[in-house]
Amino acid sequence: MDDDRFVRLAQAVLMNPPSGRIGARGIVYFARVTAENANRAYSVKVGGETVKVGELLVDQKFCVLPPTIHPNGRPYRWVGSSLLDVEYTNLPLIED
Repeated sequence: MDDDRFVRLAQAVLMNPPSGRIGARGIVYFARVTAENANRAYSVKVGGETVKVGELLVDQKFCVLPPTIHPNGRPYRWVGSSLLDVEYTNLPLIED
C-alpha cells in the first residue's frame, strides 16, 4: 500500500470511528469494504522494513462484541457507539 492510500484509510477509520470495540488483543474498528478489499492486510515501509498496520477481516471471520467478558475477566468495551446503534451507511467505506 502506498503512503497516500494508508493516510486515506487512517483518516476514514481512525480519526473519528462511529463504532469499534476494545478487547484483550487490541481494537477493532467497523467499516464497510468493497469485495476486492476483503481479507487483506495493510502494511507500510518504516526504515526499509515492512510493518503490518492493519487488516480487513470479512469472509469467515468473527469478532466478539461487548458486553462479552474475556477469559481474563475483563469485558470488551465499545469505542464510539455500539454497532447496533450505528446506521450502516454511516460506517466509513474502505475502497481503493
